[in-house]
Amino acid sequence: MKRLNVYIVEDNAIEATSLHEALENMGVSVVGSADNYATALTEIIQVQPDLTFVDIILKGEQNGIDLAWALKKISGTRVIFLTGTNDERAMQMAVKTDPIYYLNKPYTLHGLKSTLALCTYKLEHTWPVQSRYTAIGYDYYFDQQNSQLYFKEHPLKISAKEKKLLTLLLDARRGIVPSPIIEATIWPDNPDIGSSLRTLIYRLHQKLEFKLIETIPGLGYRLKLQ
Repeated sequence: MKRLNVYIVEDNAIEATSLHEALENMGVSVVGSADNYATALTEIIQVQPDLTFVDIILKGEQNGIDLAWALKKISGTRVIFLTGTNDERAMQMAVKTDPIYYLNKPYTLHGLKSTLALCTYKLEHTWPVQSRYTAIGYDYYFDQQNSQLYFKEHPLKISAKEKKLLTLLLDARRGIVPSPIIEATIWPDNPDIGSSLRTLIYRLHQKLEFKLIETIPGLGYRLKLQ
């Protein structure tokens, strides 16, 4: 396997530096680091590391578990949680993100080597997982496989017609979907129902906080993907 590329998310500067140096000494390429959710998410999407070490407890509103959920949806990197917490609820939430491993703090060099060896084996002997989630923006995601809308990790209830509408808009990416096409797709037996379309658009618009659907007067609608 090629040299491992890893990213570190740790808000303790001393611990982040120590881990960085230990990994480099083991022949691992550290391609970046951050101490907060927002910076980490942006940079990880850009560099696409093989593994990301994520401290469960981060400063700020969004912690390491929030980051793991976001990465699961939009990145191929696998997460190794760094944890020094005994909070059972936090650990149960972390498990749901399907991390590749946990590394307890304080860890030893032997423990770090063993973790890397196991994770490398897993990466070599499992097929890459293709994310079924599409990032819409503002922490909204759409699960194409199950036609499910999420805000962060929370599923949002949407109707069958709203799912069809969102799928049409996503398939067009930033392109305009003409109103007649939407009507004919969602109401094939009665396409001439402009008021119903406007109501449907409004309902989905509400669920996306009026941030992501743009009306193009006289033409149709499109998503303003972030």
